[in-house]
Amino acid sequence: MMLRMFKGLVPVSILFIFSGLAFGFGGYGNTLNNSGVCDPPPYSGDCNLCHVPPSRSTSSDAKDAFNSGDYAFFCPTVDPNTTDDDGDGLSENQGDCNDNDPLIFPGATEICGDGIDQDCNGSDLACQPNPNDVDDDGDGMTENQGDCNDNDASIFLGATEICGDGIDQDCNGSDLICQPTPTCTDEDNDGFNAATAGLDCGPLDCNDNDPAINPGAAERCSDGIDNNCDGLTDGQDVGACPAPSTCTDADQDGFFAQTGCNTVQDCADNDALTFPGATELCGDGIDNDCDGMTDENCDTGSDDGVTLYENNCASCHSAFPNSDVCGEDAEDIMEAIADNEGGMGFLSSLSDTQIRAIAEELANCNKDDDESYDKDEEDDEDKRERHDRDDHRNRNDRNDRDDRHDRRDQHERD
Repeated sequence: MMLRMFKGLVPVSILFIFSGLAFGFGGYGNTLNNSGVCDPPPYSGDCNLCHVPPSRSTSSDAKDAFNSGDYAFFCPTVDPNTTDDDGDGLSENQGDCNDNDPLIFPGATEICGDGIDQDCNGSDLACQPNPNDVDDDGDGMTENQGDCNDNDASIFLGATEICGDGIDQDCNGSDLICQPTPTCTDEDNDGFNAATAGLDCGPLDCNDNDPAINPGAAERCSDGIDNNCDGLTDGQDVGACPAPSTCTDADQDGFFAQTGCNTVQDCADNDALTFPGATELCGDGIDNDCDGMTDENCDTGSDDGVTLYENNCASCHSAFPNSDVCGEDAEDIMEAIADNEGGMGFLSSLSDTQIRAIAEELANCNKDDDESYDKDEEDDEDKRERHDRDDHRNRNDRNDRDDRHDRRDQHERD
């Protein structure tokens, strides 16, 4: 028997085959199942779709949804945690701890130290440190910090090096070479040792290269050497070298005027500032140290004529501008210096520029502030007398110097 069911619904022919009290379910359930809206199909037969108590003709939400084509109404409720949202093959209910990232799921490869739990075991994997960043021996330094042996706590960069043990404790690339232990030395084999820092080597040899010089040697008078290492040379060692009674030291400077007196001969025994080894006084024109040279190694300073004169000439010719050669012709002064007239030859150690500076200042100077010299009005006779006086002084100076040289030569031959 053909019937139309459910007032207001889309007509669907349902064939009811009565078999006792039961009847078959027809096109409604099949329509929903075949629609593909629900997966899996929701119905294999459901009388509640049409049999709504108390009457088949009573309206229901199911009937309304079916009539409006809202087939999704009939789909079973699905747990979202059963869905694999990121396509990695696992859902939340299957253990995926982040179903929005396909790289995160149980069994995924864990990346250490990135703060992400890729394998969903509850924590990030701690990275293992670089072995060279680990201080294996506990000395406060790793290989990457310079420890060249991280298995020995006594070896690290900056450690105390032990010389000669074949171990590079301070990691500088090599073992420290041991320095020899200081010992007293006697290079000349005279039985006396040279001074050695930190050691008591007995009476010290003051010249360990000469076996004839040592604290036990006899002083050899007049050889200019401290033979017995007592700090006194020749006649200065009065106990070893008493001077003959004929020797004189008029200026009491410790050097005798004669040869053979156990001291180097004094070249000027009337001047206590002049003796062998004295300090050379620049600008005085005297051989203070008796070495045969006058004013050697003196710094003549600037090229200022007045300064040069005061430093080199004033002691003999009075202070500038009252020099006894003021007003002389500059060329004559330079010629006199070249010829050593008036004892001015020692100025030859100056440069030509410095000598000319002195000569020009003298040529233009006044003896007094209010007195002027006119070279053209100067008396020629006075000039000749001055030159004669200078020549006489020059001859005397040469004689004295020659005499000193002769005596020094004789002393050296003795």
